Amino acid sequence: MLGTGARMRKKSNPNGKIKTTCTRGLAFVAIVGFSWGLFILTRLAGPVLAPILREGSEDRNALDTLASVRPAKNDPSMWQWNEAPEDDRLYLVFSTDCSGYQNWQSLAVFFTADAVRQPGTIVRIASGCSEAEKKEVQMLYDTFPIRFQVHFTPNFKKDAKSGKSYDFYNKPYGLQHWLDSKAAPKHKDAIVALLDPDFLFMRPLTYKVKQDRVLYSPPVTDGDLIDEVREGHPVAQYYGIGSQWTKFKVEYIAGKDSPASKVSTSDASRYYSVGAPYIAHVKDMRKIAESWANFVPRVYEEYPHLLAEMYAYSIAAAHLELPHLRLDHYMVSNTQAAGEGWPFVDRLTDKYVCSAEAPDQGQEQPVFLHYCQFYRVEHWGFHKRRVATGLFTCESPLFVTPPEDLEDTHWKDNGEKKTMYSKQEAQRAAYMLCNVIRKLNGAAVKFKNLNCLAGSANYTQEIKIW
Repeated sequence: MLGTGARMRKKSNPNGKIKTTCTRGLAFVAIVGFSWGLFILTRLAGPVLAPILREGSEDRNALDTLASVRPAKNDPSMWQWNEAPEDDRLYLVFSTDCSGYQNWQSLAVFFTADAVRQPGTIVRIASGCSEAEKKEVQMLYDTFPIRFQVHFTPNFKKDAKSGKSYDFYNKPYGLQHWLDSKAAPKHKDAIVALLDPDFLFMRPLTYKVKQDRVLYSPPVTDGDLIDEVREGHPVAQYYGIGSQWTKFKVEYIAGKDSPASKVSTSDASRYYSVGAPYIAHVKDMRKIAESWANFVPRVYEEYPHLLAEMYAYSIAAAHLELPHLRLDHYMVSNTQAAGEGWPFVDRLTDKYVCSAEAPDQGQEQPVFLHYCQFYRVEHWGFHKRRVATGLFTCESPLFVTPPEDLEDTHWKDNGEKKTMYSKQEAQRAAYMLCNVIRKLNGAAVKFKNLNCLAGSANYTQEIKIW
């Protein structure tokens, strides 16, 4: 139900120094790393010295401006890894290359998963890393709880047969490589959820559909809901990619007698217009990964664009006759899109979405923030390509926290023109901006608490993207 109480509002202004980042020519800093000596000192002394750092800080401005992100001393969750419910069936995996850009995103996945105490095992599939990069990444991840893992694969970005390069070949080929490796799930009824690296956890992901707080839109009905993901019954987030793939040369892509060639446009939209998270029984995911890897070069040959791998997944699922239950609540991303978890956000009427006093919504919120758009309100903004790769270092500052009444500004400015927002658009954009910044700041603070020597961590809020 919609809240009926009046909003409790108060103005707040960001303090501290501001570093504005507003061009794609951003100078990126070096990839996160540690020398063995500093690493050993940090791991041995860090937990002891971290409180001393808090006590001994002489930067009163930093203390004042970080009230919303720096942990209180009595908040152990920000000074140690959280315990999460065990679930030996659930594996959450995501595909990356080994760039600094995807290094920081991967750490954000791990730290926000930890913050919500996500059950199961979370695996980064890292493709194309050099030996030095593997050593560096593995050294850091070895300090993480065993539920956070990395699996290295070759670089699959160039198709050997066609000679064409496409960054997202890594996704199906990397998944297949992991599923064929010794690191693959051992449980015969394991559930595999394929995420994107630009996901931030807002609450835990579950494969138990009827125990979750779900959203869905027509033609999906309550009668379509299943108890939980099981063999033959995968689930995924609704994406508006539609049925365009049915107009491709499906018989060439999947074979003359492929069931995919017989799928109607209405069924393509209902069952296969989906994207991450894809959640499937391990047996189904193995089949999908194999067909997906086989089909994606042929799809890219006909459709050499960003979404080729998504259409190839849809064709693979249709070829295998694995219709997906299409749900809306797993993520929010496009503030103007239908079929996402925005109804949860639109119900927030009692408090500003950017307020530190905004209540924890529990299950009444999207599972993920999928920050793949450019979010702007007034002169505040966020875009993942404008984040320095050294975000998760002791030296990096944090993001400046937007004012809690940001959603009252019904416009955005990109430096060239001013665009007006509806009230709903302003609230949604503010929700994405404030929560992405809050989540990344919280993750960065915890990284510093766990890994930085006393006096070496930068907790000041300086980064502002426009």
